[in-house]
Amino acid sequence: MVITTYSARTDIHIPHLVRCVNCECRYIYDRHFEGRAEGRSSPERAEEKAREDLAEMLSHFDICDPVPCPQCFRYQSYMFSQVGYGAYDNMGCVSFLLDGLGISALLGAAGYAAFVSASGVAVGLAAGGGLALLIGVLIERRRGQLVKLYNPHEEDTLDKRKHVADARAILVPEYDTRQTTRVNDEYRRHREKAERNSRGEPKQFVAEWYLDPPVFIHGGAFSIALPGHKAITVQVPENTEPGHVFDVRPTREANPFGVRVSRVRVLAMRIHPDEYDAG
Repeated sequence: MVITTYSARTDIHIPHLVRCVNCECRYIYDRHFEGRAEGRSSPERAEEKAREDLAEMLSHFDICDPVPCPQCFRYQSYMFSQVGYGAYDNMGCVSFLLDGLGISALLGAAGYAAFVSASGVAVGLAAGGGLALLIGVLIERRRGQLVKLYNPHEEDTLDKRKHVADARAILVPEYDTRQTTRVNDEYRRHREKAERNSRGEPKQFVAEWYLDPPVFIHGGAFSIALPGHKAITVQVPENTEPGHVFDVRPTREANPFGVRVSRVRVLAMRIHPDEYDAG
């Protein structure tokens, strides 16, 4: 009998907003989240489980990447442990290998004793497996101790931190410029598709824009500039829910999005819980 297994994955890139406690610089880095799932019932069920896996991951706001400040090149304190685990990654690999070998040897000893003979072979497998497992646990415990003591500002060179910051971190104004570029690219593709398909009214264009979370509480405004047109300004009222979609009515006679009413979905950047404590 052939058993069919369906697999699915869904992913998203979300900006993380950081305020450096050392120099007060506000910077952003993108983090990739991915949900995966497998199932035998149907591909639709596998996709549903992948979305559930992604939603579960996104519910933990303490998940972050260690990205230093692009101005002073220092990590935030809540990032120290992740940098430390990366520095002692080899110890983790050795511990994982020994744990696997130890468990396999113990299972092998139990099987040998049950189906063959409780001889010296079984005893030797059990002893070797137990020893490997013990060493693996001790290595992992030592790794945890080293991680707690790890200070990347003392252990990592400035050049190394600069390299990470240059590759991952950008200032808030630069990120908004990237958002504008992304929306413009999406708008061009939407307009080209509408021109190719001249039958019927084109679908509404929905732009997505990430905002600093406090804007959703206190309100605010932002503008999106499109090629050849004035900027569109969106007013965000107080206590707006992330994911809310605003209808944007252009001030010009011709709609810059190519449809009667355009739409903008506002989304919240992620902020690590310790950022609020630091503030």
